[in-house]
Amino acid sequence: MIKATIFTLLSLGTCISGKAQSSIISLEKISNYSGQSSSPKHIDLSPNTITDIDGNTYPIIQIGNQVWMKENLRVTKFQNGDIIPNITDNKQWQSFDSPALCSYKNNFEQSIELRLGLLYNGFVVQDKREVCPEGWTIPSDSDFYQLIKTTGGPFAAINLKSENSENSLWKQYFYASSSKNELGFTILPAGSRKNEFEGLHENAIFFTRRLATINGFYAFSTNYASDSFNRIIVSKYQGLSIRCIKE
Repeated sequence: MIKATIFTLLSLGTCISGKAQSSIISLEKISNYSGQSSSPKHIDLSPNTITDIDGNTYPIIQIGNQVWMKENLRVTKFQNGDIIPNITDNKQWQSFDSPALCSYKNNFEQSIELRLGLLYNGFVVQDKREVCPEGWTIPSDSDFYQLIKTTGGPFAAINLKSENSENSLWKQYFYASSSKNELGFTILPAGSRKNEFEGLHENAIFFTRRLATINGFYAFSTNYASDSFNRIIVSKYQGLSIRCIKE
């Protein structure tokens, strides 16, 4: 049985107690797995796509005993058809205490064309109307840990990040150029939104549905200079990517 030892590398602040506070408040490096990690395996499914309420179609893949979307979510409505507000103003985004979405620097067409997906705040994550298609959900903390264990342990990001040659989206760096994307999971550097937009070409950060504090969620991140994932805590006012998993 593969076991993970998680140790804290860095603390980036204290617990969030109000609106528009520092978004990342702690970080843990995922590494030092004992034993051998499972060889990455995937199964293409039939039908091999899932469609959201907007009509967007996503390729899907089975990795181990999990079934994932291979692209970031880009839906603009909840399952029941309610529209998620698109907040373009940075000041309004910082204090908006309801579900909201945005595209990176409000460039919707580019975000969709490059399959970066949309960025959602944490109020979307905790909303009972559900943002993922029916039968799908936002991953739990343990879902991400399982994905990492199955696809390379501390070096899982190498197998899951898109190859730079595929899209030239990742900032040039050794790990970016050596990414294999062996499973077709195709993690892209979609960036995030705190007080402003940041991290396009550099960071990929995904919400989990697990609350870490009253105003914070656990999330998993990787960047252009890393071959691994970090587990972080982010404010629910931050805009991040969502990658859905089948229930």
